[in-house]
Amino acid sequence: MLAKGVTKLVLEKETTITREGRSGAKIYIPSDIVKDSQFPFKIGEKVLLKIDVENNRLIVEKAEQK
Repeated sequence: MLAKGVTKLVLEKETTITREGRSGAKIYIPSDIVKDSQFPFKIGEKVLLKIDVENNRLIVEKAEQK
Protein backbone atom coordinates (compact mmCIF):
# COMPACT_ATOMS: atom_id res chain seq x y z
CA MET A 1 0.00 0.00 0.00
CA LEU A 2 1.29 3.47 -0.91
CA ALA A 3 0.13 6.66 0.76
CA LYS A 4 0.85 9.78 -1.32
CA GLY A 5 0.98 13.52 -0.76
CA VAL A 6 2.39 16.57 -2.52
CA THR A 7 4.32 19.20 -0.60
CA LYS A 8 6.85 21.94 -1.23
CA LEU A 9 10.51 21.56 -0.27
CA VAL A 10 11.26 24.23 2.33
CA LEU A 11 14.41 24.95 4.32
CA GLU A 12 13.78 26.49 7.72
CA LYS A 13 16.46 27.87 10.02
CA GLU A 14 14.24 28.04 13.11
CA THR A 15 13.95 24.94 15.25
CA THR A 16 10.43 25.64 16.56
CA ILE A 17 7.62 26.95 14.44
CA THR A 18 4.03 27.48 15.55
CA ARG A 19 1.28 27.51 12.96
CA GLU A 20 -2.23 27.83 14.32
CA GLY A 21 -4.77 25.49 12.79
CA ARG A 22 -2.21 23.43 10.90
CA SER A 23 -0.72 20.06 11.63
CA GLY A 24 1.87 17.92 9.94
CA ALA A 25 5.25 16.32 10.26
CA LYS A 26 8.77 17.34 9.35
CA ILE A 27 11.43 15.25 7.69
CA TYR A 28 14.98 16.24 8.56
CA ILE A 29 17.52 16.12 5.73
CA PRO A 30 21.06 16.99 6.84
CA SER A 31 22.37 20.22 5.28
CA ASP A 32 25.40 18.41 3.83
CA ILE A 33 23.04 16.35 1.67
CA VAL A 34 20.89 19.33 0.61
CA LYS A 35 23.98 21.40 -0.31
CA ASP A 36 25.46 18.59 -2.42
CA SER A 37 25.48 19.45 -6.14
CA GLN A 38 23.80 16.11 -6.92
CA PHE A 39 20.83 16.69 -4.58
CA PRO A 40 17.92 16.41 -7.05
CA PHE A 41 15.55 19.03 -5.59
CA LYS A 42 15.57 22.82 -5.39
CA ILE A 43 14.14 25.01 -2.63
CA GLY A 44 10.46 25.76 -3.29
CA GLU A 45 10.09 22.91 -5.78
CA LYS A 46 7.02 20.71 -5.30
CA VAL A 47 7.81 17.12 -4.39
CA LEU A 48 5.64 14.02 -4.17
CA LEU A 49 5.97 11.99 -0.97
CA LYS A 50 5.05 8.32 -1.07
CA ILE A 51 5.03 6.10 1.99
CA ASP A 52 5.55 2.45 1.09
CA VAL A 53 4.15 0.75 4.17
CA GLU A 54 4.88 -2.80 3.02
CA ASN A 55 8.59 -2.13 2.39
CA ASN A 56 9.01 0.47 5.15
CA ARG A 57 10.27 3.19 2.76
CA LEU A 58 9.70 6.87 2.16
CA ILE A 59 9.98 7.81 -1.53
CA VAL A 60 10.49 11.44 -2.57
CA GLU A 61 9.99 12.31 -6.27
CA LYS A 62 9.60 15.51 -8.26
CA ALA A 63 5.91 16.41 -8.55
CA GLU A 64 4.40 17.04 -11.96
CA GLN A 65 4.23 20.75 -12.75
CA LYS A 66 0.66 21.89 -13.47
